[in-house]
Amino acid sequence: MRPIVLIAVVLLGALLVVSCDRGSIGTPGTGETPAVEPIRSRADIDKELAASIDTTGSMEARAWLNPANAKHVLWKTWDKPEARKQVDALYTAGAKRVVAIDPVEVNGARVVAQFVVELPDAPDARTKVFEWIKNFESEIEDEDPTKDVGQKFYEINLDL
Repeated sequence: MRPIVLIAVVLLGALLVVSCDRGSIGTPGTGETPAVEPIRSRADIDKELAASIDTTGSMEARAWLNPANAKHVLWKTWDKPEARKQVDALYTAGAKRVVAIDPVEVNGARVVAQFVVELPDAPDARTKVFEWIKNFESEIEDEDPTKDVGQKFYEINLDL
């Protein structure tokens, strides 16, 4: 890239940053900037997921999915047999724990749409669990798969 073009690109970028800081991008004529959701750190996400495991109604996934718990229902993506199969695969891969979180009462049933996986510490087990995550995400999302960055938990969201 030519030096003059590079300088022009840098100046244009600086101008855009300054105009954003002044509120010129957003709702026209209001001086408001659009709301931007703050980026949460991995530690904050792990803390939130750890807290969700301890909330009232959360339950180890195999117990939640036990056929005897007829009023325990899953939202959308999986039925109970498929969920049991996936939870078993996670434990076989090395997950420390899988927990159904945030149940909601709907017409007398208790519905969950999320599970939290407590990730293993051992590198070989983490590799296996992240392979499961990659396969799961490839079936439901168009985004890049979740990478292992040392996080303690992974959230399975069935509300897709």
